[in-house]
Amino acid sequence: MMQRTTLNEWLQWLEGLHVTTIDMGLERVRKVWHAMQVQPAFPVIMVAGTNGKGSVCAMLSTMYQRAGFKVGCYTSPHIQHYNERVAIDLKPVSDERIINSFAAIDAARGDTSLTYFEFELLVLLGQTGWTDANRNGRRDPGEGMEGMACVSRRGGQRRAALDD
Repeated sequence: MMQRTTLNEWLQWLEGLHVTTIDMGLERVRKVWHAMQVQPAFPVIMVAGTNGKGSVCAMLSTMYQRAGFKVGCYTSPHIQHYNERVAIDLKPVSDERIINSFAAIDAARGDTSLTYFEFELLVLLGQTGWTDANRNGRRDPGEGMEGMACVSRRGGQRRAALDD
């Protein structure tokens, strides 16, 4: 097994980890989440919908941070640097922190195959407590986390695609 030491090496490895980009279902995510034996000691809020998830996350993060809370936020996609996807108190986390998280989840997953998104969600959600559900609402991997609240308003095209 190749030792991955840079963020770029980890990201390249993650791109080829699973046979498909999207693999519906929550079983794999739940299995690895429970294997990690991590339960956030903070509230987790999932922001879902068709448009505006990033803006809502930014607004909530700023409000809570200004109110004196330590705030983490995970959003996708990033604009310039992968680190933009996860911020603690409105600042992107370091490569080292992301690399350490990737290594921890890789060790916990055993032979469970995860998609790129599932892998990063598990790692980064464990660090932040905020996430945007950028694809599938109730079928999104983030929905498998206990204690997660969901603020959602989906447009017609998303409801039609998901048959709900």
